[in-house]
Parts: sequence; C-alpha cells; structure tokens
Amino acid sequence: MRRIDPRTALAAIAARHRTITEGDWRGTIASFAEHVSDGAWKPYAWLVYVERIIREALDKGGARIILNVPPRHGKSLLVSQYLPAWILDQDPTQRIILASYESGYAAEWGKKVRDLCDSRGDIRPSVRPDVSARKHWETLHGGSMITAGVGAALTGRGSFVLILDDPTKNWEQAYSKVHQLMLQNWFDSTFITRAEPGASVIIIMTRWSPDDLTAYLAKRLGYIVIALPAIAEENDPMGRAIGEALCPERYPVEALLRMRDEEMGTRKFDAMYQQRPSSIEGQLVKRDWWGFYDEIPPAFDDSLLSWDMTFKKTETGSYVAGGGIGRLGAQYFMLPRLVHKRMSFVETQQAVLQQKAQYPWTIGTLIENKANGPAIKDSLKQLVDDIIDWEPQGKLAQASAVSPIVEAGNFLLPNPAVFPESKEWIDSWISEWSDFPTGAHDDLVDMGSQGVLKLRQRSNVHELFIGRA
Repeated sequence: MRRIDPRTALAAIAARHRTITEGDWRGTIASFAEHVSDGAWKPYAWLVYVERIIREALDKGGARIILNVPPRHGKSLLVSQYLPAWILDQDPTQRIILASYESGYAAEWGKKVRDLCDSRGDIRPSVRPDVSARKHWETLHGGSMITAGVGAALTGRGSFVLILDDPTKNWEQAYSKVHQLMLQNWFDSTFITRAEPGASVIIIMTRWSPDDLTAYLAKRLGYIVIALPAIAEENDPMGRAIGEALCPERYPVEALLRMRDEEMGTRKFDAMYQQRPSSIEGQLVKRDWWGFYDEIPPAFDDSLLSWDMTFKKTETGSYVAGGGIGRLGAQYFMLPRLVHKRMSFVETQQAVLQQKAQYPWTIGTLIENKANGPAIKDSLKQLVDDIIDWEPQGKLAQASAVSPIVEAGNFLLPNPAVFPESKEWIDSWISEWSDFPTGAHDDLVDMGSQGVLKLRQRSNVHELFIGRA
C-alpha cells in the first residue's frame, strides 16, 4: 500500500476547502447554475431577471413568489434543480420541500438535486448514504429535500423553502372544478402548513384557466406575481419592446407565431404562453371558424369512420354519432353522410354497417373504448374487419387539441347547399362544438375530435393499418 504523506493530504484538504469557499460563481443562482452545469445551463436574460428577484426575496425571508412563464423556457431547471442546490450550498442545514402535480415528476427533481450534490466536490452539501432516496434525502449537516405530489400528506415535515412546480397537469384538470377545489384545499391545509417561521414559498406554473392556483393566491396580501409572456406586450415587467420574444435563443418570435397559428390556436396560446387565460365557455371553438368544401377530393391521404356510442333509445338519452373523416395533407374533411340519433343496440349495429357500405374505402372503424364501445365492438368484429380501439384522452383534452385545427380553417364541413344530406346535422354540429363543454350534448364533439386525432397520429407515426381490400 502506498504511504500518503500527511502534509500532502492536508494540502489537498486545504485546496478543496478553498475551492468550496472561494469563487464569485457562488454569489448568484445564475452563476452557480452555469458553473455546476459546466456551462450547459445558459444565463438567458429572462432567467437572470427572475433569479435576481427570487434571490433578493429569499435574503429578506418570508417570500411569497408566483412565477408564470411559458412551457419549455427553462423555469423548472432554474427553480426546481439549481435553486435547491444553491440554497443547500449556501447553507447545508436548510430543509426544502418540492411538490408538483404528480409524485414521480417531483421526485425526478429531487433526484437531480441529490445527484448534483453527490457528484461534485466543489459544493458544500454531502448526501447521507443512509437517507438518500430521491423522494427524501438528507445532508450530513442536517439539511434535507423532500418531494411529493399534489394531494399527498406532508405531516411532521417542516421546511424553510417550499417550491410548488406546475401543480396542474393538463387542460382536463385546469377546467375541473373538483380538481381546483382539491388543489386549493391541499395548498391551504397541507402544503403551506409545512412552512417554518420566516419560510419562503415559490410557485412556478404555466397559466391554464382564469380560476387556477395563481388566480386563487394572487388575491392574498404578500404574494408577488411575476407574469412573463412569451411575446412582450404593453408594460412588460422586463422592459422589453412590444413583440419581443422572452427567450429568442430558444423560441424566436417567428417560431412562437407559427406555434400559435398552426398548432395551438389563440386561446391556448394566450393562456399558456402569454399568461392571459380566458373562460372556456363558448370560446373553445367559435361558430365562424368552420370552413366548408364544395367538392370531395378524388383521393385522401388517409381516412376512417369514427363512432361515439351510447345506445339507450330514450327521449333524453345521449345520441349515437358516427361519420367519415378524410385527411388530405394538413386538412381534414367531414364526409357528408353522418349518423346522429338516439338508437338501440341493434339499430347502432346496422348503422355502423351502413356507414361502412357507404364509404368502403375508409381505412378503419374507430370506436371509443369506453361506455358502450366494447359491447358493440364484440358484436361487430364478426362483420367488420377493420375496427380500431380508441383510448379516450378526456373530452376537454381531445376537443382542445383539435380546436387550433378548426381555427386555422383546416377542419372542413360539407357545404349543405351542395350536399343536401348534410343539412340534417350541420347545425347540430356547429352548435355542439360552440357550446362545448357546457352544452347539453357532446357526441359530435367526441366523434369528430377522436377521428381527427387518430388521423393526425397516424400521419405522424406513419402507422400502416391493413383493413378491407
């Protein structure tokens, strides 16, 4: 065994101590992130602006900060990874709680901070080997980081810094009154009660609805809301010129506008990217967004029949809705013959066969895998050999995904003056979509949205479906 000179060992310890305690890079969260990432993290102007506000608020203590920033701009990387590591580097006895919409997502940030502290020799916190789970790990100095999902218990766990990163997962939750009430109650009864005297709370989230957690907390005294739109508007907090991108290095204005006009639609973009959410009632799809065609294209790139099934033939029951949809490039065409009526099981089965006979060239018969769907599929499999299962993604999520396509004029309906058979359902179609999600019926919305999404999915993944010859 090689003998180690004690003087050499002492010199190495002293050198490491100087490395840890010296250097301007420790002074700010931004310089710290750039250093410990070995330059991979970039100090974009908006990130430096935000980190200064957070750092100064933490220095004063008792901070209550809400940060509203567009998706994919780097907010979580700054606040959920480098901020906790910086805090523990400043004081390894600090205790941090980080929560998010789902426990696994929150735990991933806990793991990243733990691994960062565990892998580098130039930052102070050392991870206790016996308490090192990604959901709960501690430092040798008595500090800790605990992660949890929204709704989880945090009993007995106090914290000096509480971070809530994206408490709402998607549109379905954002417009669910049940979810919003649960989130508010959990925040008040569980999350905020874990704050030690003088503790700071930092919430980072994309805006979804006008009734989200930002709106709930902004009414309270002491909460600072930093709302940074992707494209600068009047009175921009950072002093940007109107029309200037928040992070042009990642998302130039041209890319943002293309995203708004071709992919998301204005309502979603205004909420998630501009931090200006609006009520969903009557605004998901407007009546004047629908376009019409006078001729059916001679051939489609892809096509299918889509069905929404509820076969209880009562005066007040839901409708069965089914029809053909063709895709040509980026455009979708609702075919003229569409079924929309209350029907029994046998009548529904006959209607599916009749639609297939009407449009035999369609590739697949899409049936939602819930409600009455499985029953009718089992019966039809002996007669129709191209049935496709559709796993529903949630009514609101599906319709929201299709609304930008309608707004862009790429989901076309048959002109009833040219196709008389469409007169029976055109008015119901437009009314259901414009009234969704508060209207009495949504059968046509479900049928149309799932059909378009399946066609778009097949075009993206180049799926090959072999059906009838």
